[in-house]
Amino acid sequence: MLYRLVAEHYPRFRDRRAAEERPLPRYIEDEFEAYLKCGRLEHGFLRVKCESCQAEKLVAFSCKRRGFCPSCGGRRMAENVHFHLLVLDGVYRREGEGRLRFVPVPAPSSAELQALVQRIAERIGRSLERSGLITRDVENAYLAFDPGEEAPINSLLGASITYRIATGPREGQKVFTLQTLPEEPDEPRRAVAESSGFSLHAGIAANWQRDKLEHLARYVSRPPVATERLSLTEGALRCIA
Repeated sequence: MLYRLVAEHYPRFRDRRAAEERPLPRYIEDEFEAYLKCGRLEHGFLRVKCESCQAEKLVAFSCKRRGFCPSCGGRRMAENVHFHLLVLDGVYRREGEGRLRFVPVPAPSSAELQALVQRIAERIGRSLERSGLITRDVENAYLAFDPGEEAPINSLLGASITYRIATGPREGQKVFTLQTLPEEPDEPRRAVAESSGFSLHAGIAANWQRDKLEHLARYVSRPPVATERLSLTEGALRCIA
């Protein structure tokens, strides 16, 4: 079903972005086009033969992508530099005779998140530099990209982060989201911090909600698209349940 949806809608999506003078970056187009060739024998395959029983099987080439392909994404998830962590939002305090009491702690402030992501960026940058994989530049921005390099995709990234529809007649409308930590009125969003190409998000809390905790656990353990949860509505509208 996912393949059918991409094959049907991607060309129109690509052309609409180009008509709006907001074309997709080339690497995004490569991701879609490679996915549409993934697992199709006409785009290349290996002929595997068992030495014992002489049985043969054709194995189609895979796209080896991390974006839209659930099969390749699942196999390569361990190689993706993107970590999800489930941690306690508090500590256990010992209160005599081996008894423990859970003490919740407040959500991290924006300053605490910013300090943490900067520390992460510096440590990873120094480690990669010692390994000879990167070279420190003058401004010490290890992984930062040229701000103008990916400008056409900025609107898509912004829509993704804020859970809004990126293009089409419903552009800007909200889509289904998990409940996040509440924000004070007129207070800037404090759940995300960025530094030198690294980003840190800490805005989802279960708050003793077992169903939400299960949802989070399932989310962090699956590829970007879960095909078993992809469905079609009665009105032929496409959705991911």
